[in-house]
Amino acid sequence: MISIIFNDNLLNIVKYQKYEGPIPLMLYPNNTILNIFNKYIIYYDNNYYEIIELNYLNKEFNIDKFIKEYPDLLDINQDIWDKLYNKCKKIRKEREISKYVSCGSVSASILTNSGHIYSGICIDTACTLGICAERNAIFNMLTNNDNKITKMLVLIDDDKLGIPCGACLELIAQIMPNDYKNILLMTNYNERKIIQLKELYPLWWGND
Repeated sequence: MISIIFNDNLLNIVKYQKYEGPIPLMLYPNNTILNIFNKYIIYYDNNYYEIIELNYLNKEFNIDKFIKEYPDLLDINQDIWDKLYNKCKKIRKEREISKYVSCGSVSASILTNSGHIYSGICIDTACTLGICAERNAIFNMLTNNDNKITKMLVLIDDDKLGIPCGACLELIAQIMPNDYKNILLMTNYNERKIIQLKELYPLWWGND
């Protein structure tokens, strides 16, 4: 964990890793955040670190002023739940593919410990060959060699969130048998209500 002073505000880098990429072409003063090749880098104490997760500890931090001064950092300053919600909203487009297949009525997005977001939509078929949006997102995650979920959001309507079904919870438990209970799930976007999966799936047969 690295704590720094930036624009007279205390920032906390809760997740970071040593930056192993090419040396940034532009030199910045110490304790500065910059964007290099679509990665967010902090130059601190003569070392470069790649930011995975950043939190603002000073509640008086003026985010609007910060974004105006540093527009290239807009994405990293967006709340992660807003990112998950917007990803879901973008792909949730209910449509009929054929008289046997429809899709898109539900969408899901998951955040992994690597900082990547994976999304998926539900696919409904006439012969139980479809898939839930959550599992679609999970398969996308696994395809990209990622396997540890930290946060997830399921959108069943533009203003309504849902929760994973039993089959999806079972898959998540099998993928993360020791950690699935700690996954955070947003259940109400407007009220910012968040629960842990242990509230939905407190006991699992594999841990008996």
